[in-house]
Amino acid sequence: MGLGKSVNINDRVELAKELMRGIKSKTDEINTKIVGGQTVMNPWFMIGGTAVTTVSNDEILLPHKFEPGDVLILTKPLGTNMSVRLNDWKNENKITIDDELSNRIQNNAIQ
Repeated sequence: MGLGKSVNINDRVELAKELMRGIKSKTDEINTKIVGGQTVMNPWFMIGGTAVTTVSNDEILLPHKFEPGDVLILTKPLGTNMSVRLNDWKNENKITIDDELSNRIQNNAIQ
């Protein structure tokens, strides 16, 4: 059985069980839990999730708290929502960003 190639429903069910068992094992290690859930039938195998945490107000990094020279490391491409906010922050003088770079980011996000 290859991941994403099996058409056998029993293989897909077993694969889903094993993936969920692995996810639960890791959440148990960090003393958290899986809540909620949704099942959607598809002709291909998919699994996903969202991580949520709670932090205090002083741990939240807001754009107006950044200073020139601070580095922002992106772990995935910016989405359209972030690119729209980028222009809002620029227009509100909360950040300084070159117009060409700002436009390039927005164009990449909507393509």
